[in-house]
Amino acid sequence: PDGSGTAATFDYPFAIALNSDNTIAHILDGGSGFGARLKARRLNLATLEVITTYTSPTYMDFGHSVVTLSDTELLFTRNTQCTIEYLNLTTDIRTVIAGASNTCAHQDGLGTAARLPSPTDIKLALDGQSAIFGDGNTVRSMSLAAPYTVTTLYGQPDEPGTIDGSLASARFDSVFGLDLTADGSQMAVYQNGAIRT
Repeated sequence: PDGSGTAATFDYPFAIALNSDNTIAHILDGGSGFGARLKARRLNLATLEVITTYTSPTYMDFGHSVVTLSDTELLFTRNTQCTIEYLNLTTDIRTVIAGASNTCAHQDGLGTAARLPSPTDIKLALDGQSAIFGDGNTVRSMSLAAPYTVTTLYGQPDEPGTIDGSLASARFDSVFGLDLTADGSQMAVYQNGAIRT
């Protein structure tokens, strides 16, 4: 249930993102198994009050990573469904904007015509116009305006490895997480127990 501090309980919190002024944390909470439903929950960091802001109307297993576009807009990856989804907390509308549910492959393209094998960690690029995300053994970008163009930046699909290099010459076993420096000049990638920059 919702509540303040330890009165609030969670099913399976798996992703968290702060708003722009670090006063609100958006938490994706859910799980797997029969009847699981994804919930978006809002934690006020000053009062520690937790409020559920969205519950999926039907079964929906958990995702992987979330970023905050605004106080009422979230973007999250669902690696089990091979999609990136947009959630508007004001209208309760959830929309697949990249990839196609249960169609897991690697293909650059526009929005739902693009294919994603296993999208994981997602971050907003410094320009605010695109997002960077791990996907199988590649790092890719997606524009944040329709038609949501998905482009492979680093690595090659279906060519795992641990090879340093630039752009397509780099190889990754599997990209589990990534982060960007504050000035956007460097990226750290977490793969199989190692962090690479």
